[in-house]
Amino acid sequence: MKKVIIAVLILAFVFVLAGCLSRGCTSDKNCKEWQLCDMAKKACVLREGYCTAEADCNDTMKTCDLETHLCDYKKDKCRTDGDCEAWQACREGDSSCVPRLGFCNSDTMCDGNFEYCSPLKHKCSPKPGNCLDQFDCESWQFCNTEEKKCAPLSGKCALEIDCRGWQTCDTQNHTCILRVGFCNNDIDCLDWQQCDQTLKRCVVRPTNCVDDTACKEWQVCNPQTNNCQAKNDFCDDNANCDSWENCEPNTHSCIPRAGYCSDNSVCAPWQVCDGTSHMCVLRGGYCGKNSDCSYNERCEFSAGTSQYRCVSAVCGGDADCPGSTCDMERHVCR
Repeated sequence: MKKVIIAVLILAFVFVLAGCLSRGCTSDKNCKEWQLCDMAKKACVLREGYCTAEADCNDTMKTCDLETHLCDYKKDKCRTDGDCEAWQACREGDSSCVPRLGFCNSDTMCDGNFEYCSPLKHKCSPKPGNCLDQFDCESWQFCNTEEKKCAPLSGKCALEIDCRGWQTCDTQNHTCILRVGFCNNDIDCLDWQQCDQTLKRCVVRPTNCVDDTACKEWQVCNPQTNNCQAKNDFCDDNANCDSWENCEPNTHSCIPRAGYCSDNSVCAPWQVCDGTSHMCVLRGGYCGKNSDCSYNERCEFSAGTSQYRCVSAVCGGDADCPGSTCDMERHVCR
């Protein structure tokens, strides 16, 4: 038992000795920045002007800053103005740092109705939302100097109530924006719409449509363009007709232009309507004048057909001259 006690005591002595040696030094390098090595004691001691406790300062108005290990004035204590903050002065009598004229250190020094002591400026400043001039407000606000209140600029907002009835507030950008389905003006609408200034909604322009009810009886509504256009076989103007037609304004139908035709009914009996040129041309073998016939023919009235036909200009008898007789001396039809 005695051997165990002795062993424990020896071990403890070794630890203590090791601790003492660990706090020793042989040069300033073995010490902290705020210490130096006392070579006689082989121990780190305080450098002059440094501290580890308030007692090291030997000044009732100072305390030890344990981060810098320097003595500094206690909070709001001073001997000269230089010992205080820039916005403070050293008051004689109690050697305290107090606000300079025009500065503050608590809200009690301000007008409690709309001011507070700004911890950054150390000046009495309008409370958030209050103001004395435009620079007390946010960039999206202006100062109502009569009420000393910040209010949103036109088109800006803090809440939806700051916007018009057809708008809502984008609270991130403090901007009044349109509610879905509403408009401020025609720019907010499609090309075929306009903004109704009473409803503040996009409505169909008078010249456009969304269905046939907005069109004339000869028109239909084109859903791709939202424009009224003529039904098939009808027209609004000449542009809806072929080049050989005009748009008749009363019936809104395309009719042939003068000199053109759509069928034989508008041609002379000896003519037909050409489906390509849409012009009346001679029927085969018929004529209206001699020039319509070959060089050795002439245009003669045919009693049998009640039409003029091209017949041979040379005859041998009356049979060669339909509707006439043959001049046997000249061998031409009379």
